Amino acid sequence: MSKTPDDDRYLVPGLLRGVQLLEAFGGDGGSMSLAELARAIGATRSATFRAAYTLTQLGLLRQDAESRAYRIGPAVAALAARYAGDRALLDTALPVLEALREQTGLSAQLGALEGGDVVYLLRLRGARAASDLVRTGGRLPAQGTAMGRMLLAAMDEAALRSWHASLPGRRLPWPALSARAREDAARGHVVQLGEFQRGIGGIAAAVRRADGLVVAALSLAGPATVLRAESAALVTRIRTAAARISPA
Repeated sequence: MSKTPDDDRYLVPGLLRGVQLLEAFGGDGGSMSLAELARAIGATRSATFRAAYTLTQLGLLRQDAESRAYRIGPAVAALAARYAGDRALLDTALPVLEALREQTGLSAQLGALEGGDVVYLLRLRGARAASDLVRTGGRLPAQGTAMGRMLLAAMDEAALRSWHASLPGRRLPWPALSARAREDAARGHVVQLGEFQRGIGGIAAAVRRADGLVVAALSLAGPATVLRAESAALVTRIRTAAARISPA
């Protein structure tokens, strides 16, 4: 970590200290005392203790009951596994999206559900793109987008109802959302033409793990007139492409 709070006013000192603590541990699975940790990150013992205590409560560190020394906790492994899974998904999806963009001239996108939104994990802008409403890393309301609808369709009724109840702002009435989700799930894809943004369309399909669990959605986006005219061929393309992305 090269930056300090003095370099960047947006850095959170406590969070930075916690990350520095985790980085202080080597890859040998060894332990470190509080004094050793304080020296390693250049902080006082009291500041180091507060950071170590917080990380221990989160499972990112664990403390030996006898020696009081700290080790990396099990939550770090869980985070690492999640990162590896996401990375594998993106690595697999990228060439598929590149091929879709090249073949269709439309924007190719991969998204996942996070709270009330679809987070765009990848977005490759096509030559026939009609909007830059969102880019990689951006998000849009799940209930209004083709990818979001596909992700919501993968939920069971209880999970979808809970998701719907958690939305803080304007939302579709529950009967309409539930009925639409069942229809989308039965169809296996979503074609949306101008409902979210006038003149812009999207066609989406679910990306499933080998065990059938939906982990993301894949879509093509562009002018609604183009998607309407080429709908049948594009649906076949997007469903075939989604099936090629199957994380373990």
